[in-house]
Amino acid sequence: MQPKEWEDLLQKECRYVNGLSPPLEYCRIHCQQEPPPSSINQCPFVCMRLFDFGIKLQALLNQHRGKLWLSSLISCYNFNKYSSTTTAVQDGNLIVDQEKGIDLEHLVTCVLNVSVVQGKYLTWTNSVREENPTLSTISRIELEHFSRCVLDYVINSKNCTILFDDLFQELKLLSNKSDDLFQELKLLYSNKFQVKQLLKQCSSTFQLLGPADETNLRVTLTHKKQIQRLCDLTYDLITHGLAGGVVSLSVKAFIFEYEQLYGHAFDCRNFGVCYPEDIIVEMNDDRLEIVRGEEIRIKLRVVEDEQKR
Repeated sequence: MQPKEWEDLLQKECRYVNGLSPPLEYCRIHCQQEPPPSSINQCPFVCMRLFDFGIKLQALLNQHRGKLWLSSLISCYNFNKYSSTTTAVQDGNLIVDQEKGIDLEHLVTCVLNVSVVQGKYLTWTNSVREENPTLSTISRIELEHFSRCVLDYVINSKNCTILFDDLFQELKLLSNKSDDLFQELKLLYSNKFQVKQLLKQCSSTFQLLGPADETNLRVTLTHKKQIQRLCDLTYDLITHGLAGGVVSLSVKAFIFEYEQLYGHAFDCRNFGVCYPEDIIVEMNDDRLEIVRGEEIRIKLRVVEDEQKR
C-alpha cells in the first residue's frame, strides 16, 4: 500500500480520531471483521520482549494518529502492509499466550508515553486528561493505610493481579472484623464506587485493567511501582540477603540469589513483564545502577561511593 493510499484510507476509516464521527470500537483498516464483544472485556495475554514491543507500538500509534483501539491491537500489530515509514518495525508478531504471557493492557502501559483510556483505546500519555477523584473526608494517613492494605492483597495474588470484585469482598470483610480500622475507611469499604475512587487516588501505585464497569475489572500495580518494588527487593537482597558484600550481580546470579533467599522461583510475571531483563534494565535509582556490557549487571552505587572515600 502506497503512503497516499494509506492516508486516504486512514482519513476515511479513522475519522473518530478528530471526533468527526461516532467512535469505532475497532480498527477497520486492519480488522477484516468486527472483533467479538469478549475482546473488550477479556484482553488477551501476550508474550513479547518489551523493547521490541515498545518500538513497534509507538510506530503504530503514530500511524493511527494517536488513537489505537485495544480490541483490535493484535490485528493492527501483526498487519504487514504498513507504509514505507514503518518498515523498520515489521518483524516479530504479537503472540497470544494465556499461560506464560502478560495482560496486553498492562504491557501497553509499560511502554514509554503510552496510556490506555477507560480500558478501550491507546493514546499518548500527554493527551490524556488527568482524573482528580476527590474524597474530602479521607486523610492522607487513611489513604496510605488503604494503599498498604491493597498492596498486600495485590502482591499476594497470582501474577500480581486481583479481580476488583474479589478485592472489594476482602476489604468489606476486613472492615467487618477489624476494630482498629479507621471509621471512615469502614464506611468507604462498603461501597464499590468509593473503593474505585480510592484506587484512582493511588494511581501512581495501582492500575485498573478492563472495562469501566466492574465486570472483569482487575487491579494490578503500575509499571513504575513494579520497578520501585524490584529495586527495593534487589537492594535488600544485595545488602542484607545471601548476596551480602557482593558489589554486582548478573541477571542470572540475581535470579539464583532471589530464589535462594525467598524459597520460590522468580516469576517475572509477578513484576508485570514477560522477561526479567525487561524490568531489570529500568532499575536505575540512587542506590542501584544497571551496567550494560556483554551481560547486564546490577551494581550498588553506595558501594562505589564508599570505595572512593
